[in-house]
This record gives sequence, structure tokens and C-alpha cells, in this order.
Amino acid sequence: MSEDGRHRTRLHPCSLGLLGPGSKGVTWAVRLFILPPGCHLPIFRIPNRLLRLPRFQAMNVSDAVRRRRSIKRFTARPLDPEELAGLLELVVLAPNHRMTEPWRFVVLGPRAKRAWAEIKGESRAGRVDDAEVAEAIRRRTIEDIESLPGLIAFIQPLADAPDVREEDYATLYMGIQNLLLGAVDLGLGTHVKTGGELEGEGLREALGVGDGERVVALVQIGEPAELPAPKPRTAATHRTTWLP
Repeated sequence: MSEDGRHRTRLHPCSLGLLGPGSKGVTWAVRLFILPPGCHLPIFRIPNRLLRLPRFQAMNVSDAVRRRRSIKRFTARPLDPEELAGLLELVVLAPNHRMTEPWRFVVLGPRAKRAWAEIKGESRAGRVDDAEVAEAIRRRTIEDIESLPGLIAFIQPLADAPDVREEDYATLYMGIQNLLLGAVDLGLGTHVKTGGELEGEGLREALGVGDGERVVALVQIGEPAELPAPKPRTAATHRTTWLP
């Protein structure tokens, strides 16, 4: 009994229930309680679209790092814009020495994806001498890119000072890693695309990239159709020097 003379019911927690992402990447939790006889709580129905494993598996950062893969095939499940928005909020939390916030993000829609698909298709087809094979490669590349559930361009505004520019580049990639790990926590997969093609005029025009900017990466994102086995890695102990 409390000091005011009223009886207060004590709820006894018995276990941790569901963990998962909420709106804009905010993590929420449901805790289960044992109620005394006669006490009732309302029952809330969880939509089927939220009951997707492994989206509600508790995961720490180390688990996410170890589970991350470069995904080559995605399912046709469309992405909720809030999922992408929440992941991009993780990018801006990256370490940033001078707080320059050296990033701009472009989420590609159907028209922009088509433009990139044609650029990439022509590039791949140009490496093959056989015209029939080249055309098949071009068409397949276009189909693959247009079918991506999500595609995000990461653009770096270029600082005048070389040292700041280098720091900004590192900051942006730390932000990209934040997004990759956040995607794992949501049950999504990613694939980071880099290379000289990102500096082509066709893509820059399609993305609206200015003269003082560079396209650092394109990140494909979606629900994995398959999870590749991890590739062998050299243990850190073979690359580590401990100085006295």
C-alpha cells in the first residue's frame, strides 16, 4: 500500500519481448509482464508486414558487422521511404572532425535508375567483342538495376583545402558503414558500388551533381534474396604491430 492509502499493483517483468525498428530508425522494445489475477491489458494486433524475421531479432553492433554481406540479388519487396530515411539519419551521426557535414544524398527513382542502368549497360557491353553477347549483357544489366528496391547516391561537396577534403571523404565512408550496419539490423542487404563510372557526365547529370561535388558511392539496398557465405579474411593479428 502506498503512502496515500491506495493499493498499487506491481507488474513483474518475466522476459524481454520483441525488439525492432520503429519510425525513422528508432529502436523500440516490447516487454512482457506477469499480471496478478483479475488484471487485464488490451491486446494490440501487429500488422503482418511487421512480422518479418530477422527484423525483430535483438542484435548488437558486433553481430551486425559479422552478418553484413555484399548482396547481389534482392527480392521484389518494395522499401518503405521511412526505412530509407531512418537509415540516412544514421549516416549523419558518423564521426566528423570539423562538423563539415560533407554529404548529400540522392535516392534514385525509376527515371534516374533507368539513366544509370543504361550507362552501366553500355559500359559492360563495351567490354565484349561479340555484338549479340554484348546486347544481351546490356539488356540484363538494365533489367537488374531497374529492379533494385532501393538505390542511393552519396555525394561529397569538395572542400578547397586538401586535408579537409580527405577528412570529409573518410567521414562520408564512416557514414556509409553506419547505413550498412543499420540495414542489417532491419533485415535488409546492401551492396556498395564505386569506380570511375560514377564520375561520368551522364550519371552526374542524372543525379544533379555540381562542379564542386563528387559521387563517392552508389549503395544498392533491399531485402536479400539470398545470403552469401562470408569470404575468408586475414585475421587482424597478422596485420597488427604492437609498439612498446
